[in-house]
Amino acid sequence: KDGVIAINLTWNNANAISGTNVQEPERGLSPCGRQFVSRMQELGVLADVSHLSDPGFWDVIEMTRKPIIASHSNARSVWNHTRNLTDEQITAIIKNQGIIGLNIYRGFIGYDMDFAAVQAHLDHILDLGGDKTVALGGDWDGCDPIEPLSNIVQLTDLYEYLLIHNYPERLLEDLFYNNLMRVVRER
Repeated sequence: KDGVIAINLTWNNANAISGTNVQEPERGLSPCGRQFVSRMQELGVLADVSHLSDPGFWDVIEMTRKPIIASHSNARSVWNHTRNLTDEQITAIIKNQGIIGLNIYRGFIGYDMDFAAVQAHLDHILDLGGDKTVALGGDWDGCDPIEPLSNIVQLTDLYEYLLIHNYPERLLEDLFYNNLMRVVRER
């Protein structure tokens, strides 16, 4: 029954579906891309907008009725990189009841390569109302992660760091598990 749960519509290279944040960033969803996203919605497959161009993002938001995910994206207001989400995009995903998975890749975090940098992105999403939207995203598949999260086992250290910095356990449970699983179950 579960089969494919999510599809990332693009990577760094533009494709038949859309432009990306790197290549053809001005191009949104093609007619083929719109059909593809429509069919994904029918099948209960989550549309992943990480890597997508800004116009492609807005095309997906405009046409979807079910939650979407940005599986590994941060806040552009915290670190100005085209791969990160604008406040308007974050707010749209919150309204869509989707998910934003925090990215731990050095290039998308910012100058400080530590837990405080991850915390800055988390706090910004929370400030926009994303307590039920933010999750863990990662990007451990060949990227250069920040040192304190160079492998997935160190997520327990991030949990402890946030707990020590007065984040409620319920929020951490949502961040580490509940938020993403809500969207996966309801798709």
